[in-house]
Amino acid sequence: MAFNLLEALSNTVGTQLSNQGSRMFDESAGNTQSAVGTILPALLGGLMKKGASAEGASGLMNLLSGPSVDAGLASNPGNALSGGANSNALLSSGSNLLKSLFGDKTGAIGDAVSSASGVKPSSAIGLLTLAVPMVLSFLKKYVTQNSLNASGLMSLLAGQSGFLQGKLDNRVSQAMGLGDAPGFLSNMSNMASKTAGAGAAGAGEFADKAGGTASDAARATTDAGKSTGREAMGFATQTANRAHGNPRWGRALQWLLALIVLIILFSVFRSCSHHAVNRHEGGGAMMERSQQASQSAAQQGNQAMQSAGAGMKSLSLPGGATVNAPSGGFIEKIYTTLSNPAGAGSASYALDAVTFEPGSATLVENSNQQLDDLATVLRAYPGAVVTISGYTDNTGDEQANRTLSQQRAEAVRDSLVGKGVAQDRISATGHGSEQPVADNGSDEGRTQNRRVEVTVTRQ
Repeated sequence: MAFNLLEALSNTVGTQLSNQGSRMFDESAGNTQSAVGTILPALLGGLMKKGASAEGASGLMNLLSGPSVDAGLASNPGNALSGGANSNALLSSGSNLLKSLFGDKTGAIGDAVSSASGVKPSSAIGLLTLAVPMVLSFLKKYVTQNSLNASGLMSLLAGQSGFLQGKLDNRVSQAMGLGDAPGFLSNMSNMASKTAGAGAAGAGEFADKAGGTASDAARATTDAGKSTGREAMGFATQTANRAHGNPRWGRALQWLLALIVLIILFSVFRSCSHHAVNRHEGGGAMMERSQQASQSAAQQGNQAMQSAGAGMKSLSLPGGATVNAPSGGFIEKIYTTLSNPAGAGSASYALDAVTFEPGSATLVENSNQQLDDLATVLRAYPGAVVTISGYTDNTGDEQANRTLSQQRAEAVRDSLVGKGVAQDRISATGHGSEQPVADNGSDEGRTQNRRVEVTVTRQ
């Protein structure tokens, strides 16, 4: 499940923009709210269009990484909209960004927003000018926290088509040059499906090539050992034949050379084996990436099966939101605890679909689905406070393990904050190899011990 940018933007900047914009442009609260509800999907649609190609996504990444987009705006939109110098700076920044993104279409977009919401055309342009830097700020923060590259940004934007269905106004879509809104979103959805399919196929091909390379290396080293052995045996035979005229020396030399050949053969095969191992270890990063790519494709397949309804449960949340989650999985357990008045502090639950890059605190992109669902659940229970606890196995230096576990717990916390959960509701602690849940003597046990748990400490 893709991260819902529209929902997150509406929760973080939409309300502030509606409230302050109504006063700044002397518009009714209802019309301003309608205008903002039209503008946010429109801006996302424009970004989706721009990020639909590798070149466009790369250009967006350059824009996001530059100084013209302030990552702090999304964290404190009220300050930028408070009036005076702050709001003037926001309008100046937004004007330049609007021109950069939409060029001479800005006037037509403003007219379309005005027609859809009832605000004046000048007010629509003003709201657009305020909204653009805030939307880009939120996107920059999300991209940074989730370590997305241009390809990841392209995938994120393409995945928004389902969330914009029925939200992207057709008049605004046409003014932006996107064409008919349903048709545009359908094309974006098809593009996202093709990209996912190509990625899975590429992962399989890469894994096959990596496996073939390893096999070729093993065959090459074995052949080298055989060739060297044959050369040594040939040399021994020729030398023995030359000594044939002296039987006593010939027999002694044969035995001596036979011993030398055995030593040579042993050394050659040991060297070849070591060389093969070194080549495998030198290519370890490539093999690890290929394995991760294969695992990613498999995870995508499993998620697709789950989305089709295999073992899934629809959880109805306060406020009308719903989450589809695996029956008996982490999300259902947290939901059950939060919906039970006596559930706080009763148990800790390990995230079962959140993973990290090996030896680091960088979240794997497939972790977003469960973190999205967890953020949705936590937003539905605004009084809940949770603790994120990181754990490792007992391999390696304990201080390094504790540091890594702390960083992973913080990565989960920061991801949830980026998805609209207030930071003061989440604490993060790393425990290293303490409190194992399985035997560290086996690979399976160590895997279980490397985990991140969530505990509800207050409801």
